[in-house]
Amino acid sequence: MNCDFAHYLPHHCVIKPDSSTTKLRVVFDASAKSSTDLSLNDVMEIGPTVQDSLFNVILRFRLHKYVFTADIPKMYRQVMVHESHQKYQRILWRENKDQTVKELELNTVTYGTAAAPFLATRSIVQLAKDEQEDFPAASEAVVKCFYVDDVMTGADTLSGARQLQKNLISLLARGGFQLHKWCANDEALLEDIPIDAREKQLNFEDSDINGVIKTLGVLWDPSSDDFLFHVKPIGEGSEIPTKRMVLSDMSKLFDPHGLLAPIILIAKLVIQQLWQQNVEWDEAIPKEQLRTWNRFRSELSSLNSLRINRRITVDDAVTVELHGFADASKVAYGCCIYLRSVKSDGVAEMRLICGKSRVAPMKEIQRDIKLDATPDEMTIPRLELCAALLLAEQVEKVRETLALTTAKVVLWSDSKIVLNWLKQMKTNTPVFVQNRVVKIRKLFASHMWHYISTQHNPADLVSRGVFPEDLMRCEEWWSGPSVIPVVAENEGEPVESEDYSHQTVAAVIPERKAALKKQLDPYDVILKYSSYRKLQRIFGYVTRFIHNCRSKQDTTRRRTGVLNSEDHNEAQKAMVTIVQQVVYKDEIGCIQTKQSVKGKLRNLNPIYGDGERLLRVGGRIRNSDLPKDQKHPMILPENNHFTEVLVEALHREHLHVGLSGLLAVVRQKFWPVNAKRTIHRILKRCVICFRANPRDVQQYMGDLPSCRVTAAQPFARTGIDYAGPFFIKVGRMKAKVKVYVSLFVCMTTKSIHLELVSSLTTDGFLAALHRFAGRRGNPTELFSDNGTNFRGADRELSELFDLLQSQVLNDKVNEFCQPRGIKWSFNPPKAPHQGGIWEANVKCMKSHLCKTLNESYLTYEELNTLLIQIEGKLNSRPLVQLTDDPFDYEALSPGHFLIGRELTAVAEPLYSDLKESSLSRYQLVQKPMQHFWQRWSNEYVTGLQKHSKWN
Repeated sequence: MNCDFAHYLPHHCVIKPDSSTTKLRVVFDASAKSSTDLSLNDVMEIGPTVQDSLFNVILRFRLHKYVFTADIPKMYRQVMVHESHQKYQRILWRENKDQTVKELELNTVTYGTAAAPFLATRSIVQLAKDEQEDFPAASEAVVKCFYVDDVMTGADTLSGARQLQKNLISLLARGGFQLHKWCANDEALLEDIPIDAREKQLNFEDSDINGVIKTLGVLWDPSSDDFLFHVKPIGEGSEIPTKRMVLSDMSKLFDPHGLLAPIILIAKLVIQQLWQQNVEWDEAIPKEQLRTWNRFRSELSSLNSLRINRRITVDDAVTVELHGFADASKVAYGCCIYLRSVKSDGVAEMRLICGKSRVAPMKEIQRDIKLDATPDEMTIPRLELCAALLLAEQVEKVRETLALTTAKVVLWSDSKIVLNWLKQMKTNTPVFVQNRVVKIRKLFASHMWHYISTQHNPADLVSRGVFPEDLMRCEEWWSGPSVIPVVAENEGEPVESEDYSHQTVAAVIPERKAALKKQLDPYDVILKYSSYRKLQRIFGYVTRFIHNCRSKQDTTRRRTGVLNSEDHNEAQKAMVTIVQQVVYKDEIGCIQTKQSVKGKLRNLNPIYGDGERLLRVGGRIRNSDLPKDQKHPMILPENNHFTEVLVEALHREHLHVGLSGLLAVVRQKFWPVNAKRTIHRILKRCVICFRANPRDVQQYMGDLPSCRVTAAQPFARTGIDYAGPFFIKVGRMKAKVKVYVSLFVCMTTKSIHLELVSSLTTDGFLAALHRFAGRRGNPTELFSDNGTNFRGADRELSELFDLLQSQVLNDKVNEFCQPRGIKWSFNPPKAPHQGGIWEANVKCMKSHLCKTLNESYLTYEELNTLLIQIEGKLNSRPLVQLTDDPFDYEALSPGHFLIGRELTAVAEPLYSDLKESSLSRYQLVQKPMQHFWQRWSNEYVTGLQKHSKWN
């Protein structure tokens, strides 16, 4: 045997005492490294899997009434290897030590090479395809019921099983394959089989298990047609088990269908606990796990008396249904599937098909119990959802394997949260939940899922674990729940029934009528939606419908068309009433019985009634001329869904205003309890605000200049800055043109004035300055950045530098300032932080502008209008922090120094024509503007004392 390239395979023997035929096998080691540091298996392609899985083969075996098993003897040796590849399968061989060593080439597929399983099974599959025309049933059995060299198949009739057996032998004979180790659950199938070709039955001396065979790792008693489990005494002696021993003993329980899933879960949890405690492989396990493991190990031998019916179908079955159950606990989640067969006499029987369990992630087990879970934490509802997904995948696998595509499928869960996710998933649902719900819906529609109580859910066993002796006595696991809900066709909610098999449709009809009469809770409607304006429209149509029903006699009072402001106001009050009736039921009762209110509402002096069912703040300004909603705002509860969606809507509609500004807007009509905490939570989760306000490195601020802390008329001391460029669209072609914004900020009151400038020219700047002076009055002092601050910047700022440094601008500015007595001061070079007051306002202006424009382009008039609206919003911001005290003053804002009130507040009546003696106390406070300056000194200026950090 001389050739350029060859490979020699080392070999050794493997002893298998449990084998009924070959107890000693020769195994060739194709993974042994050669002189090139590569083995034959390293350079050999493995090939794909061409046969069905072990799970599916055994599952089909449980479907037939008459079954048989067989085996192809020396299957690998029946398949030839191509002549050019035989040189890679050389061996050194001799029969005994006295003979000379011979060089042999193995001409057939060799056990131990990487491609051997593929080559052998692919040959069997190809043979089935080639002979499909002559043996269609046998060909299908070869493809679907073979696992390597073992076949497990059958038929529902004895004649059909015998014909399949005969055709199978003929089909394989055409490819040179034979069958032996025959075994069947009926002696008639073995009449034509020689004695030496039949399977030898096994007897176990350490148990009462006799007359069984082992096929594909599963013990089967053909006489009783039952599956069995044989467990040897594990680790007897005084030796304390280690983690390695625990894992080894657990792996000896071969259960491909998960029939012992609740038992095996106990061992899985012990292994997980050992990993959590960082126990080494050969270290003795801790006492707590040792107690659990000792009980588990001592009870395993009781499984030797367990017998499970192989067949999952019954005779005379009219219809069959697949029922799946899912459940989860904090430590694990799992599922179990049953086949329910209904006989012609109406009697139904359920049999366990399979079960599956998985331990919960360690992150969930180590999590502390708390109300709000972060998005990456596995809460119980999420584990329940994982169990539902596991069940859906298992049911789909079983349905395809058993060819039950038309059978009715009913899926059960004891988690109402998961069922709600499956029926209607909101847009703000976490991605973790969305991904799994989408996968489940692709497999099974939401109407196929139903609720079952935990006490009737057999999957509860597989999610918590059961010891062997307890599971053997648990009839609910082997035959399904004794009491399960009845689900009528197209019925959304199941009805409890004591006897599911004898339940009729007539018994469900009264429950369906009762469900139709059930009223919808309005508070549930509020909790269902996350958009306040959508809720307002929904309740707007409801209140309009009620109004029109009450106005049947007077058709002129009926409302039609688009919802108007009256509809919106009534809807708003209706929603607040519903929320208050649920949250503040006890407080309202105390007010109606004239008892003192306790708790968080005590300091608000709440009032109730007055022609409406609303709980409002009493306060001390009921004699003022303010609107009713501002004098007595409606009370909203803390940590409530309605409060949060309302605040979130106002936050968006007011251009994502900050904490103080949003608080001032909310309190024009509402009084949320602990409002700042609620607003802070809304702002924290606002994605737009988060992206628009990145956090920078912080640095302590310096002392404020005198112009910031001394009283003066609005815009007497003014800072100037430019922002831009921004783009507008001009003309029919919608060409984009650059424009800029000139910002004027009062150094004393923080009032701002915005002017839209068409270009960075001297004329454009002076025109903006003239417009500002004409509307706000001539200032006494102007402040701005030095032009050198823009040196070396990008092109736009370079243009601004050129403008500020131009001699023409300086001459024009002096010409403007000199006759008006205006002093113009520039910040020193490289000190832009000294202009922080206008830089901060430019930032606020840009923030509102960017959030509103959202990459769109406006015309000149549209952009100017938007800038004026932003100016009004910024001039309505409170100068000082608001408090939760309802008796406190109205928030002081720059607008009070400009027009005597906030620019966004309701206009106040004029008091100039009234005698001072006839004015109320509130009117006296509103009249003198000096009172604002006193508050400015006492509240605003003193609040600037603290050295804050740059933000």
